[in-house]
Amino acid sequence: MRDILLQRGVKPESLPAAEDVKKLERRLESDEKKVSKTGESQRSNLCAHQNCSMANIQFNYLYRDGGNYKKYGSVVFANPGNVGVQELATLIQSKLIDQTWFYHHHWHLPDLRPPTFDTTIDPTWHEFENVACTSQPADMAITLAGFMALLG
Repeated sequence: MRDILLQRGVKPESLPAAEDVKKLERRLESDEKKVSKTGESQRSNLCAHQNCSMANIQFNYLYRDGGNYKKYGSVVFANPGNVGVQELATLIQSKLIDQTWFYHHHWHLPDLRPPTFDTTIDPTWHEFENVACTSQPADMAITLAGFMALLG
């Protein structure tokens, strides 16, 4: 474990004594996801301004716990109706709580809360990040049209 931390520039002896191993592991996992998403985000930004005809739609979101540790996730919807990214983003943003949050179970999305979820300090909502075109195969049972119907 020490070697992994040192490779990532974290010196265990410089960590505050109160920081537990689980939080550190979540931080490392979050950092790894950020690094891997950087390339995807750059591709998504290019695609966000284009018409997504014949492309699937990737919905990117995250869970942020009471300690501000983040877990990123995404799902891919089939888009046979060729809905545009801007149209979808506008609809989603109109349904968010304070233009940011949503309850994953209302929208039938996977829960990103960690097993260490604590109802006394951690929020129950997830945070919307963005939507983008993707060539990845759909991994949701419902299509984008079905998802949009769930939003209302």
